[in-house]
Amino acid sequence: MIIKTIIAGPFETNCYLVYDEVNKNSILIDAPPQSFEEVNEFLSKKNLSLEYLILTHGHIDHIADANKFKMNTNTKILMHRNDLFWLHPPDFMLNLVNNDYTQFDVDIILNGNEIVNSTLGKFKIIHTPGHTQGGICIYFEKDNVLFTGDTLFQESVGRVDLPQGSMDSLIKSIIEKLFTLPDETIVYPGHGDSTKIINEKKFNPYLKINGEIK
Repeated sequence: MIIKTIIAGPFETNCYLVYDEVNKNSILIDAPPQSFEEVNEFLSKKNLSLEYLILTHGHIDHIADANKFKMNTNTKILMHRNDLFWLHPPDFMLNLVNNDYTQFDVDIILNGNEIVNSTLGKFKIIHTPGHTQGGICIYFEKDNVLFTGDTLFQESVGRVDLPQGSMDSLIKSIIEKLFTLPDETIVYPGHGDSTKIINEKKFNPYLKINGEIK
């Protein structure tokens, strides 16, 4: 499994193209504004098929280009049911991307905790409400890789001041669902650099009280 990081849009959102050069299949994690052209060019260059587009949550900086992928590839879009209302973004979010957004249909509506089979192997959907109520992380156990969207960052966590955000829920999700994964699990967040679970246990100030994990 190879992971290509693409940073796109006004909020420098990470999207991740996970692919296999042998079977020529791929999975995309998130579709930020201004990501389609670069990702699509790479797919063409490598002759890759896009099996799934997995949206970690419904904020516009992670879904803006989803319809472009849906219209131009054979991909299936996955998203948690609790974030479907974000497919109708409020005006203040549309303004952030200059209204460059077209509503789309989700092909597979997630409940959380599914095991999904793909041509790249199995992965687990982990429901991590807090940043949004339908936030998810994607865990490839075989490869020891976790994509966290805006749930967990390097020494930080996602903001909770937008509709339906909850710091209590976010901390609970991270402690109970992510910090139970192996310490050496590599974390690929929605913004910023990658990290590891062990590093966040030790150094993330949002998740510690008096030097101990909450």
